[in-house]
Amino acid sequence: MARIKELTGGLGAHSVIEAVGTQESFMQAVGANRGGGHLGYVGVNHDVQIPGMELFFAGIHTLGGPAPCAATCPT
Repeated sequence: MARIKELTGGLGAHSVIEAVGTQESFMQAVGANRGGGHLGYVGVNHDVQIPGMELFFAGIHTLGGPAPCAATCPT
């Protein structure tokens, strides 16, 4: 997050994609995003707590959801 903030003059990235699906990676994505930016996520598991108030007050737009392997992966 610090390196991204440094590269963007302290603002953060316009758009961030989170595809790991852990609490730590989701919070890193939030921290790397700029206010008013966009955060896409895929594969977030049930244990991840999405910080709604933090996203709301930063104006970060989110879009994403689960990536269920059961529907697409061979058994």
